[in-house]
Amino acid sequence: NRAIAREAARMLTASWRFCSYAYYPPMGAAAWSVEREKHFLKYVAQQRKTLPAVTLPRSSTTEALLALPRPVGILAANDTYAAELLDICNKTSLRIPNDVSIIGVDNEEFLCESLTPSLTSIEPDFEHEGYMATQALIHLLNREITPAKIVCGIKRVVVRKSTVNEHYAAALVNRALDYINEKATSGITVNDVCTYLKVSRRLLGLR
Repeated sequence: NRAIAREAARMLTASWRFCSYAYYPPMGAAAWSVEREKHFLKYVAQQRKTLPAVTLPRSSTTEALLALPRPVGILAANDTYAAELLDICNKTSLRIPNDVSIIGVDNEEFLCESLTPSLTSIEPDFEHEGYMATQALIHLLNREITPAKIVCGIKRVVVRKSTVNEHYAAALVNRALDYINEKATSGITVNDVCTYLKVSRRLLGLR
C-alpha cells in the first residue's frame, strides 16, 4: 500500500500541472484503503505543501470534485472505484484528463481498456506477494519462525488516457477514431465525422 501510494504521488506531482489532489476511497473503512489513503496524502503533502490534498466524501463526491481547484490529480482505491469516478466525471462538465486525472490500482486490463477514457493503473506485484505468502505458510507448517511482515512492491504502471493530457491534434484524431469505432456499422460518412467533431473536412484531413 505504501509503494502504491508513493508511485501515484510521484506520478501526479511530477508534472506540476495540478492545483489539487484527492484520494477516492471505497464504501466503508477497509484497512488496505486507509493505508493507501494515509500514505498518498502524506507523500503529496511532502511534494506540494501549499496545495490541497483531500479525501473525497462518498456522500457528496460530485460537489466535492467541482469545488476543488482544477486540474486535480486523483488516486482511486482500485480500478473499480476509479471506474465509478470516471462515470461521475463523464456526467458533469469535468473533462478527463484536462480537468481531472485519475489513477486506479490493480491494472484489471479488460476494465481499464473498456472505460472512456481508458484508465491508467498501478499493477501490484501479485506474483511476488503469492510467493512470499507461500513461503510464510511453509514456515508455519514446519513450525519455523515466520517473517513479522511480508513486504511487496509494485510490478509496473500502465499509463493510459485518464492521465495523459493529449495534444489537440492527437485528441481530435482519438475522438474521431472512437466515433468511427462506435458508428462503423451505421453507414457514417466523412462529413458525419466532421459534424460530430465540429471541424472542417480540410482540418480533419490534415490531422
